[in-house]
Amino acid sequence: MQRLLRELQGKQAELEMRNEELLHTRDAQEATLARYSHLFDFAPVGYMTLGRDVTIRSVNLTGAGMLGVSRSRLMGRSFLRFVSRPDTPAFSAFIEAVFKHEGNSTCETLLQTTDKRRFHARIEAAPCEPGNECLVTIVDISASKETEKALQESRRQLERLNGSLELCVNAAVEELRRKDRMLLTQNRQAAMGEMIGCIAHQWRQPLNTLSLNIQRLGLFYDLGRFSKEFLDTSIEDAKRLIQHMSQTIDDFRNFFSNDKEAVTFDVRRSVGAAVTLVKDSLKARRITLDVRMEGNPTISGYPNEYAQALLNIILNAQDALLERGVQEPRITVASCAENGRAVVTVTDNAGGIPADVMERIFDPYFTTKGPDKGTGVGLFMAKTIIETNMRGRLTARNVADGAEFRIEV
Repeated sequence: MQRLLRELQGKQAELEMRNEELLHTRDAQEATLARYSHLFDFAPVGYMTLGRDVTIRSVNLTGAGMLGVSRSRLMGRSFLRFVSRPDTPAFSAFIEAVFKHEGNSTCETLLQTTDKRRFHARIEAAPCEPGNECLVTIVDISASKETEKALQESRRQLERLNGSLELCVNAAVEELRRKDRMLLTQNRQAAMGEMIGCIAHQWRQPLNTLSLNIQRLGLFYDLGRFSKEFLDTSIEDAKRLIQHMSQTIDDFRNFFSNDKEAVTFDVRRSVGAAVTLVKDSLKARRITLDVRMEGNPTISGYPNEYAQALLNIILNAQDALLERGVQEPRITVASCAENGRAVVTVTDNAGGIPADVMERIFDPYFTTKGPDKGTGVGLFMAKTIIETNMRGRLTARNVADGAEFRIEV
């Protein structure tokens, strides 16, 4: 009996230990269940299960709150009551496809609560075991829809603004082109005026000589010294003078013709072409022209445009000397090669450029000569040619007794 009593006591102790373990396990499971129930009910998205007939089998508190109905009143109700009428056929087909294909599927639909509030929802569904229910998650995407709508409206406004901006840009570009054409026309008109003056100086001496030859023909005839040899000599002299004048016209015409394509050319030749056109004009105005050439640099670009830019700078120096009445006016044109670049400088002794206008001398229409004496486009066009067409640099600075313009290409 004592042995049996001890065995029973041992069994009782063992049962008490197992009972304690079972109680501990039950408490842990209840805590886990409560934790997962809390996570399920208060998840940030709505959870529910739907039957094949789209009736609500279960739902969390978040889902019930989204639909505006207490959880107890949702059980057994059709979820289609909360789907907007236009979206009902598509949602029914969506649930049917979920059960048919047995996979996760997603759709977007417009839901309506009992208080007639509507919101856009993204719904994801997947079938559950044993296959007569599906788990559904509901996410309110109304805010993102509004954001998307606002973004689309902003995009449309941006497109309208881009269209307006494009029109404004096109109008501005056309206006700039018009101004460029006007500047080019004015520069050509100014250059043509200078050209006519230069031609006049180039032709004056040959015309005087030709006039004297013609007068000499009559004088020798009256004196009885007119002979065939004298006539032939006079004719040859006249032909030579006319040929010289014709060559002058060709030089000017070639100088002002437009270059169609960039070529590699000799800087000395372009400098010589510009100097040839103005040397007689400068001489007539008693301006000394000093030309200094070092080396034989070559560059790629438009030789006539380069020479025109140089001519504009020389004529600007000429005008400064005449305007200020310098006693011994002088212009020095020098060319050399520095660090692989061709450098040409034009220096005068007109006293330099005033500090208050130094920053504006290359601006279009800026001139210190007055509206009746200058157009203000010469230096602007020179800078445009050198820096835009030739991809070089044109700068100006004051030196000892005048100004120096420096072309680097």
